[in-house]
Amino acid sequence: KIRPIMVTSARRSPSFPDIPTAIESGLAGFEITSWYGIWVPAGTPRAVVQKLQATVARAFEEADIKELWFKLGAEPGGSTPEAFGAFVRREIEKWGKVVREAGVKVE
Repeated sequence: KIRPIMVTSARRSPSFPDIPTAIESGLAGFEITSWYGIWVPAGTPRAVVQKLQATVARAFEEADIKELWFKLGAEPGGSTPEAFGAFVRREIEKWGKVVREAGVKVE
């Protein structure tokens, strides 16, 4: 039998609302999440990017899409292209530091 003891996201999971976060469990600053994004080639016209973002945002409002994500233990979401870019830069900085401090080398 498996018993979850915490989730590693900043907020409790809607799929497991009674399971505390790592932060609530005393691991200050401990946050690890998986995330998904849609990427387009550099130079893609802004109008195309905006249309793609709006289409994805509308899809995430559909009840069946939300239900599918929740069944997978994920939270559907979205943001602007600028906010997503800033998020990715923060993730690169955060995990790059972890890799450097751990001395990880490509073999």
